[in-house]
Amino acid sequence: MKNTIRKQVLLGIIGLLISIGAFLIVITQLSNKWLLYFSLALVTGLCIGCLLYIFGGRDLFFTGLKLGFGFIVFQITINELPYPYNGIFIVLCILSFLGFPIVRDYLYDKERNATTPKSKRIRKKIKDLEEMEKEFEHDLSIIYKNIRYGEKSLLVQNKMGNFYQIIKGDNKYYFVYLGNELSGVDADLLITDFMDENTFCNQKKDYNLTKEEIILISYKIGISNKGDYSILIKTRTGNKRFTLLDTITRIELTHYFSGIQLNGKQIDPISNTTAAVSKSNKKVNPANIAKLKITLFILIIGSILVGAIFLFLGFPYKLLSILCIIIPAITYGIYIKYNGVLTLEDKHDYSLFQNTNIDITLPLFIPSMAMALRSVLDFNILSFDYFFLWSFVLAIMIIAILFLFTSEYKRKTGVIGLFLLFVLFYAPSTVIQINYLFNTKVPHETVSTIYDMSLSEGSRSPDEYIVTVQLSDGRRVDLNISKEYYYRIRLGDTVVILETVGFLKLPYATVKED
Repeated sequence: MKNTIRKQVLLGIIGLLISIGAFLIVITQLSNKWLLYFSLALVTGLCIGCLLYIFGGRDLFFTGLKLGFGFIVFQITINELPYPYNGIFIVLCILSFLGFPIVRDYLYDKERNATTPKSKRIRKKIKDLEEMEKEFEHDLSIIYKNIRYGEKSLLVQNKMGNFYQIIKGDNKYYFVYLGNELSGVDADLLITDFMDENTFCNQKKDYNLTKEEIILISYKIGISNKGDYSILIKTRTGNKRFTLLDTITRIELTHYFSGIQLNGKQIDPISNTTAAVSKSNKKVNPANIAKLKITLFILIIGSILVGAIFLFLGFPYKLLSILCIIIPAITYGIYIKYNGVLTLEDKHDYSLFQNTNIDITLPLFIPSMAMALRSVLDFNILSFDYFFLWSFVLAIMIIAILFLFTSEYKRKTGVIGLFLLFVLFYAPSTVIQINYLFNTKVPHETVSTIYDMSLSEGSRSPDEYIVTVQLSDGRRVDLNISKEYYYRIRLGDTVVILETVGFLKLPYATVKED
């Protein structure tokens, strides 16, 4: 195993150096910009592929090659295409990368739950998955039997993503490193012979703790029907938090850590979580679940399409703004009514359409984030008094409804954090958009000289094109303008400023772009 890792590291570094060296030679010989672009895309893909090869071998190399090459081609295309074609291209790319997999998941789920799937390919895929699951469970049961899971060993993952086998010794607990999220668990490193404790820790990342070093073990087991089991080991030098990779009862855990103070709780995943879901879901029959899936599928695809168009094209502005407000609101209303079926998922390894659960994260977040970014770019708020007031009122109303009319947060505490993040995007941007949408007042026009111009570019956020102008009250402010208008004006030119007090009493100013 160690020789394989050394070989991967060596080949990855050699490939990286060759790719960079070849590119440096090629750019001195090429004058055609399109050949240079192609060379840059290819070298970027090779470099990322070689880096990933070091950690995951051949499969990750090709993944990195495609990602790197595709990313550079995407960047070059949007820079070369004129507006609005670059925006249309971005929207199509987003639909391809986000929309198509969701369509595939939905169709697969629909066929999977049909009495007789029409597609031979899906029937074969279902059969293959069932066989793989049986084989995996069989192999897993053999591994757990060999390592004496729950009696002599535990398999855990720490918050950094590293996997460990915790082995119970006479007076020590040994933590044997097995791999990480990228490389996975190396079965060859599992300890199955527990006769000699001196052979347990032989790697650099292995370590051990004596019982005297452990002050307290806090645990939370069975907190969801997906097997979220966690332990926090408090020592004299710090705390270590782990997630258990398989189920364990409180009695087994108490016996495993015998002689150490334990503090925690066990919520039976069957009698509590499933019962809670069943209670919320008792009026929902399979036909209604199928209808809900269709509704949520439309909302998810709609949220991706509307969010992408609003963010990268921006027209028709008012219609897109209204849709970005309505889609999360409708999704939230359905979530309240069918809380036992819909879920705000806080895990990365999930399917949007499950047998009894439908994830609503995308139709809540995508329109809200697009609306938040457009609000920052398009509206220059001059006073924030009413803004904070209305945002706070709306946020409190949404959060109160969550705690009063839903129950998922009781079973999955991570839902609260995700929901607060959604409210952080949705409430303030909704206030700004409503202030604009329902405004009927004629804006006050002021002519101002352009005192300064600046451009803010960043890979993590949209570009901002800013001009410094003077308002009717003499204040100088920085206002955002479009890219096209920015390159049509010059320092010292005069522009017309539109000052408006909107529907919710939020004053804002914009530059009138002719």
